[in-house]
Amino acid sequence: MTFTMKFDQTVTAVASPVDASGNPSGAQLSALAAVSSDPTIFTVAVDATNPLQVDLAGVKVGSATLTVTATATNADGTTSQVSTGPVTITLTPDVPPAAALVLTFGTPAGPASPAPAPTPAP
Repeated sequence: MTFTMKFDQTVTAVASPVDASGNPSGAQLSALAAVSSDPTIFTVAVDATNPLQVDLAGVKVGSATLTVTATATNADGTTSQVSTGPVTITLTPDVPPAAALVLTFGTPAGPASPAPAPTPAP
C-alpha cells in the first residue's frame, strides 16, 4: 500500500480490524503503536484523543515506511497481534521540480525581407 501527500501537510489514519479476506472483523483493537522508518521524512504518533487513530506530519520530501500494530481481541476472548504491513508514505514538494523547458516567442518585428526571385529553368 502507498500514500502520497505534500511534505508540509498532516493527515490522520484510523485503524480498523479486518479478517483474512479483508472483510470487517468484530475484534476490538487496543495497544495501537505506529512507527516511521525515517522520522526525518515524516513523524507519526497515536492520537491522544482517539486510540485507534494515528497522526502523520510531513517533514521533508522523500519516502519512508509506516508500520502500525495493535492487539486484536476476538469475541471468544482470544487475542492476537495484528499489523498493517508496511505502508510506503511518499512526500512530494509543494512545487514540482522543472521537467522540461517551454519557449514563448514574442511578436516578430522589423520589415520582412523580400522573397528571392525564382531562378529560370534551363
